[in-house]
Amino acid sequence: MSARGKRRVLVVDDDEGICTTMADILDAMNFDVNVANDGYKAIELVEVHEFAMTLMDVRMPGLDGLETLKRLRKKKPSLKVVIMTAYSSPDTLDEIKKIGVDGILAKPINFTELFRLMPC
Repeated sequence: MSARGKRRVLVVDDDEGICTTMADILDAMNFDVNVANDGYKAIELVEVHEFAMTLMDVRMPGLDGLETLKRLRKKKPSLKVVIMTAYSSPDTLDEIKKIGVDGILAKPINFTELFRLMPC
């Protein structure tokens, strides 16, 4: 939890519009939202804060979502991670599932599905 008593969620996506939209929606749901536009920043934030959940894109420049997921699993194996993607191949999805995720959301995001995956 954050200092304000809200559950903290990390949104990781290189698309700033998606980050802004997700942050606005999650803030309205009473979550404290942090945003990272790349995998490196996501790892940095996870090292400093406790998150109830991470929502992460797969395709990002630099450190992509798959490699970020692998690194996050090493640092925080119990971190709840939901992958958001518009472009994943079956092989990539299989690899993501092997690493371990709590959900996979197709873009554009179905918010009913997102709300189902959100921590209470």
